[in-house]
Amino acid sequence: MVETTLYGPREAKKQKHASIILIRNKIISKWEQQDKIASEEIIRKRDARDLEDLEEFKRKMHARALQFEEEVEEIKRKSIEYFRLLDIEIHSKLSNLDNTMDETDEVHDELEIEVLETLEGNIPLPNLNLTHDDLLDM
Repeated sequence: MVETTLYGPREAKKQKHASIILIRNKIISKWEQQDKIASEEIIRKRDARDLEDLEEFKRKMHARALQFEEEVEEIKRKSIEYFRLLDIEIHSKLSNLDNTMDETDEVHDELEIEVLETLEGNIPLPNLNLTHDDLLDM
């Protein structure tokens, strides 16, 4: 049965068609709105998850930074100890070298005196297997 209005059956059909389009558009609009709300919710959840992941990453990086600082401090401490021991060893070797040089200087002075006395006083030379020229070169 076709509705009739003041305008006739053709106009009633157009109005019915317009009503159907309007209802369809409202349904589509509602679906789009629900889809938008669902998309926003998905984005919020993903952002929250990303934020949690970011916070976890920050915690891990902070822990690694602290560990790195501890390792650096340990390396510094060991380096300072190593260089302190190295300094002690160097000073010890320098002291030994100074003592050796002092002893060498004493022996050299004694030999020089002996050579001079020998050359001046004809004191017999100890058997060092040295020639006269070797003595002069000393």
